Amino acid sequence: MDCQSHIYIPEFLAFLEKRNTLPRAYRQNGERCVQVGDWALRLRPGHTSVQAKLAMMDMHGIDVTLLSTNFPGPELFGAEGPAIARMMNDHVAEIARRHPQRFGAGSATSTRTAAGLWTPGPGRGRISEQGRRCQCATWT
Repeated sequence: MDCQSHIYIPEFLAFLEKRNTLPRAYRQNGERCVQVGDWALRLRPGHTSVQAKLAMMDMHGIDVTLLSTNFPGPELFGAEGPAIARMMNDHVAEIARRHPQRFGAGSATSTRTAAGLWTPGPGRGRISEQGRRCQCATWT
């Protein structure tokens, strides 16, 4: 059993690609990337594809994993946070419903507002200690 595995969902990536500010997603040299502050991740198939994730689990002998969405979490999107959390959670729950023997569903939570948690600045944004404590997952 893998205690935690992440997936980026298509609707959330589309939302991030429309943003001009951090956090955001963009395409570079034909590849999709997610950027939060100074940190950026080039997405691979296992980050976005359930079938690729299942194949990777099989290759490594993992029978079941707790699946949740990846960073950035809904707490970074202020008033939009609860709707983003619902979008993420509904998608992950549907994956777990389709593959109940392989995935448990983790849920993203929103703190309703990111005021005081995300501090943009010369470092392209930092998450305060308070913000780190607010990021949590609840396993179902």
